[in-house]
Amino acid sequence: MRKLSITDCTIVFFLAIYCILVLPNTTSFLRDTGKIICDVKGLQFYDYSNLYNNKNINMSTYLLLNHEPQNLYDEFAIEVKTLKREKIGYVPAEYSEEIFEYLQGDHDLKVEIIRLSAKKVFIKIEVND
Repeated sequence: MRKLSITDCTIVFFLAIYCILVLPNTTSFLRDTGKIICDVKGLQFYDYSNLYNNKNINMSTYLLLNHEPQNLYDEFAIEVKTLKREKIGYVPAEYSEEIFEYLQGDHDLKVEIIRLSAKKVFIKIEVND
């Protein structure tokens, strides 16, 4: 039986790290279930509270998803905006890469508000091809 070299051990180590850190973050919710249900993140930093307090957002408000390439924290960041381009927040990072890939592939994604309160918005994202 051959002994493992330092190079072999290094390759095994980095492969293990990849499997632990990268693979679990790869989502396929849209492909596997046809939908993602999640809360919108960062509401407190954007227009949401004004929209909610002035009753300019409700269950029938149309929402858009838009890739934000200049985001410093997530290269796949997906903004959630109203049709009037008022940003309310972001899709959670664990879904952003998958949604980014759908948007890049010219898929039509339907976004629906399924629950909202003064501090939370839950949305459902579906492929609408």
